Amino acid sequence: MVKEIFSGNMNEWEVSTGLSKHIRMFGRDSTSGTYRYFKEQILNNENFSENTVPLNNSKDIIDSVRKYQNAIGYVSFAQLNYSVEPLDISFDKGKTFIKIRNEHVENFHYKFVRPLYLYYAADTHIKLKAFIDFIKSEEGKEIIFNEGYIPVSSSLISGKHHQEIQ
Repeated sequence: MVKEIFSGNMNEWEVSTGLSKHIRMFGRDSTSGTYRYFKEQILNNENFSENTVPLNNSKDIIDSVRKYQNAIGYVSFAQLNYSVEPLDISFDKGKTFIKIRNEHVENFHYKFVRPLYLYYAADTHIKLKAFIDFIKSEEGKEIIFNEGYIPVSSSLISGKHHQEIQ
């Protein structure tokens, strides 16, 4: 249903009264990595609906969704502040719904994940080893978690995550 909404194929919510309510859609501007990920992975490279309002940052999206009763928007996991409720998502055509939680990402049940990679020249590995070891340590993982990101796990380091969601 998320794809149908943001591609413009579904424009109204059905409510229990039987009345339809127009959906207000908010998303990131086209220069955002979140925009590109959403377009590629959720919309399968289809265009966004012309009714999707592009905003400069996740805070504005969350504020807009909170302001308008029939609104929907998308933001990165780290930007969630739970002033609005994230939707549970189904990956099996409505049979089950998954909450966006760290453990659901780490066990590959929640599949809309945009990983962040560290790239470095092979000859600099010795210089970076302490930093890499730190972000894999419990202390480093705690800092990553406290900043709203999902800490590095062994399955994510190995590349298993990317293979699992293809």
